Amino acid sequence: MKIGFIGFQGSGKTTLGMKFAEKHSLPFIDLDDVVCKTLGAATPALATKNFGLDAFRKAEKDANLEYPQVVLAFGGGATDSIQQAHTLGYSLIYLFRPFEEILEELKNKERPQWLPKGDIEHAFQTVWTKRHPIFLSCAELVIYARKEKILSELSELYGK
Repeated sequence: MKIGFIGFQGSGKTTLGMKFAEKHSLPFIDLDDVVCKTLGAATPALATKNFGLDAFRKAEKDANLEYPQVVLAFGGGATDSIQQAHTLGYSLIYLFRPFEEILEELKNKERPQWLPKGDIEHAFQTVWTKRHPIFLSCAELVIYARKEKILSELSELYGK
């Protein structure tokens, strides 16, 4: 079984991925952690700050995704890796959160490196317009990200 969780920042990809992997006795990998290790940075924010967003995205794209069995949490902007995983036979699960909900969170925290400069709503609309269709087209399953209910719904679909 190769499961990949995809979605925007804060949708629960890492949290849910770890729980799902533990429940199904599968290894868990967070692609952001792999990229940080590759670049020698403690966090994705430091990696993008110190090496730039292009270097971060390149490390995502170059990461080895060929595992026999794994639960993998993709970074919210790892669209190239997501498309690659789709071709490698991953069952991709899109943890969907509404545009307005994510935008509200973005307005209340420090601007992330992946968000283009300018008006925050317009900048996020640009990112949403690019990523959301990719997530939808690659996902085998789309789940509205209500974290308290997702694990039980997935367990029904994938056993255990």
